[in-house]
Amino acid sequence: MKKLSALLLAVCFVLGSLSSAAAVDVKVKGNWQFSYGYFGNYSFYDGGKGPDNKMDPFQARMRSRTQVEFIASETLRSVLQFEIGVQNFGQSGFTALDADGKDIKVKHAFIDWTIPGTKTSLRMGVQPMKMPGLIAGNFVYNNDIAGVMASTEFSPEVALTAFWARPYDAFPTVDAGNVYDERGNRIQKKKRFDEMDLFGFTLPVKTQFVRLTPWAMIGSVGADSGYYNSNYNIAYAQGYDVANRYGQSLIWWAGLSFELPTLDPFIVQFDGMYGSLSGKDNRGTSGYYLALLLGYKWNWGTTSLVGWYGSGDDGEFGKDDMGRIPVVSADGGFEMGTRGFAGNRALSRAYGISGLGSGTWGLGIRIDNVSFTENLTHGFRAYYVRGTNSGERIGPDSPVYLSTGNKGISASPDHYAYLISTDSAWDFALTNTYKISDNFNIGLDFSYTQLNLSKQRSSQWEDTTGAYAGVLSFQYTF
Repeated sequence: MKKLSALLLAVCFVLGSLSSAAAVDVKVKGNWQFSYGYFGNYSFYDGGKGPDNKMDPFQARMRSRTQVEFIASETLRSVLQFEIGVQNFGQSGFTALDADGKDIKVKHAFIDWTIPGTKTSLRMGVQPMKMPGLIAGNFVYNNDIAGVMASTEFSPEVALTAFWARPYDAFPTVDAGNVYDERGNRIQKKKRFDEMDLFGFTLPVKTQFVRLTPWAMIGSVGADSGYYNSNYNIAYAQGYDVANRYGQSLIWWAGLSFELPTLDPFIVQFDGMYGSLSGKDNRGTSGYYLALLLGYKWNWGTTSLVGWYGSGDDGEFGKDDMGRIPVVSADGGFEMGTRGFAGNRALSRAYGISGLGSGTWGLGIRIDNVSFTENLTHGFRAYYVRGTNSGERIGPDSPVYLSTGNKGISASPDHYAYLISTDSAWDFALTNTYKISDNFNIGLDFSYTQLNLSKQRSSQWEDTTGAYAGVLSFQYTF
């Protein structure tokens, strides 16, 4: 409580002093969410079957984000966003008994300013950054990051955004990483390759006929940067060990997203991208992802057909180049809108199948924005999914979920399942939203996911049962 009080006093002091220091306008925005859900067979097993890693069926959660903007003029502002991350009621931390005042963190802290006499604006600091994606977001990069972003407009139809970002720096100071003896003599030098830097651009073009965004990103990955220890690094999850890394590896992506507004009320959207990470002895990874959505806007709602294909690993594990597109940090960047994938809105458990589009292909239908009663809308989504990874990549005891801490079916997979071509899944979601006011919504969602694993795996992973959930959620935005 003392930390919270000190923080509030500091904010009040800053706000109170603004009028005397300069003419600064202050705007406050926020998003507060609460969810209460029941989850059955979340690990895809019931009774005594399967591995012993299950979760409580009932879960209550909350998350709050509050953003303060300090606006000096149209060409200069700073943004500070506080967050109480996703909290389970009663768990150690903010929501535990007598635990008020804990777990408040800064999510964003950046300034926006315009170069005098130009249309070029710069953003510096910890900021949200994501690559383009129309159909399900972009799982290559979708997260907060420290960096510098420059944006300009060439015309009302054409703009350009370029950026530099540093997601990893294991030893940011000159002396960090060095080891000394008791006499102060250096006995171990600092690790040499401890950073990961990314450079990229997007070039959105908007006309009445087409809207397209080509983009590219290139970077260098230090062997000691920490990237290879990330759960989102698919190479690490597949046993891409230190011996197969260059001291400084090249990583790059190129992609294109477009839609055709001239066909309205028909909807045509496309996302495509290719990426590569270099490695020794042909042991890197490179792959692609393609997605297409075809839809129609009716007077009662919108219906769509969606399909995607993410290349998978070929050949034998430990010997050949991997075939999946490299990932920096997805963080909900594969937003198919169901609990089996990233994108469910209710803070509740997800990623039952995949938080990424790599290594899978799928077909699905979407029915959105259906309304028969004022302020009440409904949606439905259904997908059929199969893996695209070679069966030669796994053995009888290979893990279903690839992460640094989980092996086999897990009740809390970090991000995705490793599906081979004979694995499949069904995923369904029904959403209902009631608008109480312009700022306050109530949601009631139901979902069902069935994962069917190949007999090529150990018998302990066979005979999965469907996972299901019902979640009541509340969201206040201001």
